[in-house]
Amino acid sequence: MRFSKTAFALPFKRVLFWFALGPVLAAIVPGLDNPGAALERLSHFPLQGAYAALILLIAGFVFRARAGSSWIFMAIIVGLVGNFVWLYPFLPTRDGAPADIQGQRIKIVQMNVLTINRHFSAVSSWLLNTDADIIVLEEIDASWISELTPLLEKYPYRVARPRSDNFGIAVFSRHAIAESRVVSLPVIPVPAVFIELNVRGIRIRLAAAHAPPPLSNKAVATRNEGLAMLTLWRLDQPEIPAILAADLNITPYNARFRKFLRDSGLQDPRRGRGLTPTWPGLLPRQVQVPIDHILHDNKFRTISLETGPRIGGDHLPLIAVLELKE
Repeated sequence: MRFSKTAFALPFKRVLFWFALGPVLAAIVPGLDNPGAALERLSHFPLQGAYAALILLIAGFVFRARAGSSWIFMAIIVGLVGNFVWLYPFLPTRDGAPADIQGQRIKIVQMNVLTINRHFSAVSSWLLNTDADIIVLEEIDASWISELTPLLEKYPYRVARPRSDNFGIAVFSRHAIAESRVVSLPVIPVPAVFIELNVRGIRIRLAAAHAPPPLSNKAVATRNEGLAMLTLWRLDQPEIPAILAADLNITPYNARFRKFLRDSGLQDPRRGRGLTPTWPGLLPRQVQVPIDHILHDNKFRTISLETGPRIGGDHLPLIAVLELKE
């Protein structure tokens, strides 16, 4: 391997090398626990980093016989392999939905509707057609609450905190809500909902939250403290089956998210089933990221996880069917 004055003599090769450092950085940041808001945003894009490295690898072959190309290829390969490491656990390796039905099945829809989205009737109609047991909605304002009144015929139990900003939240249930409370996340006081349901005679705990996007260190601190709060909630009554449905504005590759799963004991249905990305819904799936989540404890098994259509908002709905283990 040679690194000399001639290594980057051609402008194209210099540009190729510096572009190759982008995927390398995207592969490193997911391993860092607290890199700061600016760097952390890179931790959510290993899929895009892998795509970029692959494109650069193809482009680099044009200059494979030139002096110094080995350094460029080394950077590209490191970026490609490093990003793939974070993607590997989510490769669709599991079989389809199990045929045997052993316990109660629960269908959950998690959807960030986008506050300024005014496709009320389309959203309401789609939600009714999903025939879900529980619906969790974020970015709900007073207009959304009013326009979603038809849901109450099928989902008579509701906890809602509409807001004029992007952090209103609501939970609709066809099963009785035995207990409920709404609390504020630390640092930036946005609401999170904690409820206990009676699902065909079985007690189930559910949390719903919407963390701020990681656009500032304060927003990242809010999300991280919120994850700590959710961990305490999960560990408070571990004998009761628990589900978290939330727009956490964090992807499964992020170090803080992985720590949250370890600490809370919640499981990510995406592992072994594909990424199922949800945002931004306007763009092709190749550039979307999985920031909406339906997590559960080990008392459930995942039957299916999929996304719904874009209905005027910037997120795709996330739909999970879970089964209580016997």
